[in-house]
Amino acid sequence: MKNNGKRNRKSLIALLLALALVVPFCGAGALAAEETAALVLKNAVVYTVEGANWDTAPQQSLAVGKDGKFLYVGSDEGVQAYIGADTQVRDMHGKVVLPGLGDGHVHPPGTALTEMYNIYLYTSITREQTLADIRAYIEANPELDAYWGSGFTMGIGGEEAEGRGPKKEWLDEICSDKPIILTSNDGHSRWLNSKALEQNGITKDTTHPTGKVQKGPDGALWGTLTDASSLISMSQQFSAEQQLKGLASYQDSMLQWGYTQNFMILSSPDYVNYLLQMEKAGDWHMHANLATRFSPENKFEDDLKAFLDAREAAKDSDLIAVTTGKFFEDGVVEGMTAYLGEPYDPAAGLASDFVSVPLWDVETLKRNFDTLMKNGGQIHVHAIGDEATTQTLDAMAYAQAQNPGVDARNTITHLQVVKDADKARMGQLRVIGSTQPFWHLKEPEWYEYVDKVALGEDRAYKEYPVKSLIDNGVVMTFSGDYPVSPINDPFWAIEASVTRNLNNPDYYGVDDITDINDPTWLLNPAERISVKQAIEAYSINVAYQLFAEDRFGSIKVGKDADFIVIDQDILKVNPLRIDQTNVLATVFGGALVYDGGAFDETPFDDVKSGDWFYDDVLYAYENELFNGTSATTFSPDTPMTRGMFVTVLYRLHGEPDVGEAASPFRDVADGAYYADAVVWASSNGIVNGYGDERFGPDDRVSREQMAAILRRYMNAAEINLPVTEQYIIFTDEDDIADYAKEAVQILYKLEIIGGVSSTQLIVDPRGDATRAQVAAVLHRFAEKIG
Repeated sequence: MKNNGKRNRKSLIALLLALALVVPFCGAGALAAEETAALVLKNAVVYTVEGANWDTAPQQSLAVGKDGKFLYVGSDEGVQAYIGADTQVRDMHGKVVLPGLGDGHVHPPGTALTEMYNIYLYTSITREQTLADIRAYIEANPELDAYWGSGFTMGIGGEEAEGRGPKKEWLDEICSDKPIILTSNDGHSRWLNSKALEQNGITKDTTHPTGKVQKGPDGALWGTLTDASSLISMSQQFSAEQQLKGLASYQDSMLQWGYTQNFMILSSPDYVNYLLQMEKAGDWHMHANLATRFSPENKFEDDLKAFLDAREAAKDSDLIAVTTGKFFEDGVVEGMTAYLGEPYDPAAGLASDFVSVPLWDVETLKRNFDTLMKNGGQIHVHAIGDEATTQTLDAMAYAQAQNPGVDARNTITHLQVVKDADKARMGQLRVIGSTQPFWHLKEPEWYEYVDKVALGEDRAYKEYPVKSLIDNGVVMTFSGDYPVSPINDPFWAIEASVTRNLNNPDYYGVDDITDINDPTWLLNPAERISVKQAIEAYSINVAYQLFAEDRFGSIKVGKDADFIVIDQDILKVNPLRIDQTNVLATVFGGALVYDGGAFDETPFDDVKSGDWFYDDVLYAYENELFNGTSATTFSPDTPMTRGMFVTVLYRLHGEPDVGEAASPFRDVADGAYYADAVVWASSNGIVNGYGDERFGPDDRVSREQMAAILRRYMNAAEINLPVTEQYIIFTDEDDIADYAKEAVQILYKLEIIGGVSSTQLIVDPRGDATRAQVAAVLHRFAEKIG
């Protein structure tokens, strides 16, 4: 899934990482040398997210100081005053710049540990694909004693499940003699085979005080548990090394998606130490406010102590702060554990008055919220059902009244079903709404089988309010609840929030839509918001939730230089195409932490910074050895011709004058672009042609021909590089022509040419030499000769 596209263009990254102190900003007039910028972006479309009209009045330029903060934001003319002798200036050619984005509710390390070590099901949308992926993993890992995994969707149970999710029998058919324990994509349900149920002592008579042990119509175990994972005695442990690798992978993904700030709910207080360890090593490149969990199954005093200890551990960190207590007030609709004000729909097959139960009684919540606020803690509550939100607001109102004047910024997340009266109360109480627009459509393989079944058509259609909350004065922040949304691409979410419709047909495996009002996947368009509001929910509003809107979240002089570059203007494109947006760069505190090609220095669209040949093509381009095949294409995989290769060598040698000398080859016409190069190469013994007065300028140059011609060039130019006398026997030795054997040996030992296999000495001598390969060979050659 990931393609991080990193490169090491030393000049740019060294600049961006060389953060030294500068004197305070004093205006746009003449500047002392100490006040010049480290980096200037010009000719950009800079949306600052500052002021009421930022969406209609973008800036052109920005300057980053040597302290990693914004030094200037404004016009191309105005930024000139900040350009010094050592300032890196980048012409952005109209690319769009936004503040670094924020995720208001995320669970580290996302999908990383599952991807690395378990059965990964987050992108297995259908039942068939899910079961195929489970089977493939188990067949590939027969030595394991138990199988763990995450990411299945409860929707694969289909209509027959009536909201119970998938059946144990499906897993039994794959593996019946070892336990299989899988976690749903929302984290609330577990799917077990019969062996796992047996080994964990779970029977049809097992109950849970607040969760559900799902059973079929006949009372037999169905195979899923919802909000009842404490019944599972088995556990999987990851080492500290694995956890750190998981966090590193999580960070790579988040930076690639454009996030520089996030609110993280920790599964264990140990993560505080892991994050601090990464920060100390210089390996952590995001702002993170952390929440520890408060569970009704624990003593509140113990959870409070864990919160306070974690906060103390991080008190000296510049990037990491423990600020918040996370509470669950109910479960989820798909497990029928969301706490509703009105009963579940009859289609769910439950008792006619069933509304589920809260995980905390409201009086206990009041006391706990009050105590947490008195200890300086922010409150963050999971509430899916409308009655859960009502009781949460009752408790927040009490606690906030007991702590007047405290800037609490308490938050309710998810908000699937919300009463109109509570929308107004949230605004009045200044409670933040943290919601996940990825889900704000009639999701394929989900809505019809889960939400509509559980809630009924009318209530399901009105789920996930956003605009009506904003209209009531609620500050909204967006997130993916990653890994619940396994591809946490904010532009997918922005499209869904603006259209309330299908946002990525390839992901769901359905046909695309061309009409924003296509009813197939459309969910309550009355809750649509503007692109401007969505960007604010992903930037300055998250910074507000993190108590840091004065430090980051917008592009403003004096704030941390956290920003991203994207490849299209999402405020102007067709809303149904917002999900196609790509992040080209993520910059954090003035440092380039994800490079997707925004600062590429070639004009070629098919040569990106993550490509293995990028630096080689850049060398050829900067030294005028190569032209592109057009103004914007290099065609790296296209075979090189003999005429072009000789021309490149000729340019490398400085294009010496050949006078009036004529070509010895009848197929080299006077005036051809390669004519002088062929004359030069022939007269210096570098090329001989085919022996019948033909040179074959338009023939493809093979890898062995490239080696032989380059070796003869070395002899003609008297370039002598030391090599060992050891003779290397290549796997495809017999395929190398006699005339090229010495050349292949020498150039391989000099590491100027390489093999085509990482496990065998295969040089593919008769294979075509591509344009990218030639660029790499000449770049390495130039570095060898200095």
